[in-house]
Amino acid sequence: MHSHDTETHPIKTLLATALLACATVMLPVTTFATPSNATPSNTTPASAANVATHATQTDPVAIANALLDDMDAGHFDAAHARFDAKMAAALDVAKLKDVWVSVGQQFGKLHTRGAASSQSVQGMTVVSIALHCERGELLAQVATDADGKIAGFFIKPAPPPATSRADLPSREIHFAPAGRSKLPGTVLLPAAGKAGKGPFPAMVFVHGSGPNDRDESVGGTRVFLDLAQGLAERGIASLRYDKRTKVHPDEFRGAFTIDDETTDDAIAAVAFLRKQPDIDPQRIYVVGHSQGAMMAPRIAQKVGTEVKGIVLLAAPSRHLEDILVDQNEYMAHANGKPDAATEKQLIALKDAVAAVKKIDAHTPAMQKFLLDLPASYWRSLSGYDDVAVARAIKQPMLILQGQRDFQVTAPDWQRWHAAFDHDPRVTFKDYPALNHLFVAGTGPGSIAEYSKPAHVDAKVVADIADWIAAH
Repeated sequence: MHSHDTETHPIKTLLATALLACATVMLPVTTFATPSNATPSNTTPASAANVATHATQTDPVAIANALLDDMDAGHFDAAHARFDAKMAAALDVAKLKDVWVSVGQQFGKLHTRGAASSQSVQGMTVVSIALHCERGELLAQVATDADGKIAGFFIKPAPPPATSRADLPSREIHFAPAGRSKLPGTVLLPAAGKAGKGPFPAMVFVHGSGPNDRDESVGGTRVFLDLAQGLAERGIASLRYDKRTKVHPDEFRGAFTIDDETTDDAIAAVAFLRKQPDIDPQRIYVVGHSQGAMMAPRIAQKVGTEVKGIVLLAAPSRHLEDILVDQNEYMAHANGKPDAATEKQLIALKDAVAAVKKIDAHTPAMQKFLLDLPASYWRSLSGYDDVAVARAIKQPMLILQGQRDFQVTAPDWQRWHAAFDHDPRVTFKDYPALNHLFVAGTGPGSIAEYSKPAHVDAKVVADIADWIAAH
């Protein structure tokens, strides 16, 4: 699960909002030189310094590189001074240093820094810079405001290059629920001649939390792309789309709900797919991952017989805020007993969770709580029980869980088993070696392994395809 920030949802990510969740994907402190450190040959050192200072104050790319330079050199006070008032208040110098240093143990030294790219989002400029580290690829994103202050700073595993398949026909599409902005997506079809001419059974992929792209790119894995291509090889079409929080973050500035973020778009995707001439409208399935799996029963409940069945990948069965505590406890203790600063952060997180649980009908809808999400969002989740809804629907379900998953864990999948172990319409598949992304590995799961280029395990694709063939 990924953190949200609804004021500029989700581009302006305040590190302190979910500090521990981000801690293991922060860049380590190392020393290296960048081209921007060189003095132009046709200037004096003094004039070069003046030019550099001016550029740093006004140019978002220069500001982003200057921040990374400060962090890299261990000048955390200088880095902190670049934050706007909200960032500075939320993340103090000591926390910034602790996070930066700790991740070096997981990703190793920084070898090189890539070229910067930038985009304008809601009046801010978001600069993205690739960081090529000893044990993984990272992407730094720095959001600057009109005054040249840093309003958001996030570092995450970098997605791998997208790989297309010339043998698999695809088309770019757009769709939307009534009254909402359109979302771009891709319909992927089986290879011509290999699985007949159709109409084909088809899947709608529903993302986990955060501003996911259509491939659900997380670190070195493109979860939905791997699944879509693998299923297409077995005669199953699919629709995957960019999530609304990624394409239209401006729509999430005020009060909103989980249905605004996830459910309504998935329902519209099902309706769109049913109208495609090469798709069998009687064999549409919903595949949800993480938060998407949590909402899949609700989607199936709302669309009824328009969905043939649902596939749940790493499905939570508890409240999001409780899962966040477990995730952060796990990461805080991953390398032994946490230090005093981390313990303090855990206490702050638990206090924030306690505040969420006190939200009631009288709480202002736009009041911000945990993850900087409004009361309306948390209220929409508080009354939702995906296991209870799954009991109420009639569609068959396939529930898959990696046992090395530290984000959706034993208490979640044990509750699913307790509810449906003897239900003939539910099939369970557990994978001892797979993590939250359904990638194989060894040892305890960690965010650090997400950064490595990897693919969804072929057994997962085969199990989904076989289940669809049987239903």
